[in-house]
Amino acid sequence: MTNHLIALSDGSDFSWRAVHLAAAIAEHIELPLEVIEVALLPADLPLTRRSIEERLVNELGQERADNATITVLIQGDRIATTIADHIDRLGDGSIVVMSSAGRGRSAAILGSVAEDLLVHIHGPVLVIGPEVDVEAFHLDGRILVPVDGSATSEYALGLAAAWGIEHGTVPWIINVVDPEELAKMGNGMGGGDVAESSYAARTAQRLREQSHREVNYDVLHDRHPDKALARYASSGDVSLIVASTHGRTGLARVAAGSQAMGMVHRSPVPVLLVRPPSVGT
Repeated sequence: MTNHLIALSDGSDFSWRAVHLAAAIAEHIELPLEVIEVALLPADLPLTRRSIEERLVNELGQERADNATITVLIQGDRIATTIADHIDRLGDGSIVVMSSAGRGRSAAILGSVAEDLLVHIHGPVLVIGPEVDVEAFHLDGRILVPVDGSATSEYALGLAAAWGIEHGTVPWIINVVDPEELAKMGNGMGGGDVAESSYAARTAQRLREQSHREVNYDVLHDRHPDKALARYASSGDVSLIVASTHGRTGLARVAAGSQAMGMVHRSPVPVLLVRPPSVGT
């Protein structure tokens, strides 16, 4: 259950898309919002705080600004660990909202830093890529959950179910299959297409039984899972993609971050990423 929303800013317009989206979610589900920015030096703290205060009022209005908490952290060894240490102290139930790139007072809070954050933050991170229309975001659309047959990719299922229950929307299990691999399965064992559909169907049924809620599924055919998911998310009433940052194949071949961030950069909807406990440091 979400009990705290955290928006990360570096002072840039692009990073403030996360503040706008987090504020809208916080207002909708009546949760507190915290805006975090990292200052490079202690002397920068007053100016940074004043800038955030003014921007909150000017862009979000006085009421939303009054309901937001501002936290300015002084950078330690790395921006990512400075932020992660603060979030860890808040305990469970926090969701971090951030844009996928920014060029502000603290250099780039995201971009390469985003991948670093995904390794160090234990809770879910909602990442807003460049193709996302923040003004069009809504909470009542479908949730896409890409899985690849690995336990680590399926770690995102619980988060997707919880989000669906909290916001009254339906998870869709998505299995993206390489057509060449599918053809090999069909030639070698017969019914490769049936086998892949069965996996998605079984996974949806399992989540349906666990959550006691509606869960649907679909199978996509593409060599590039991130592109396939982006097209699929563009074609229907989709609010969100929920994914693990590590898996066996496809969009998650590497330990944490970079493949998932490739999906973020193409997705027309925000991507809620979660790192399994065994991944990262």
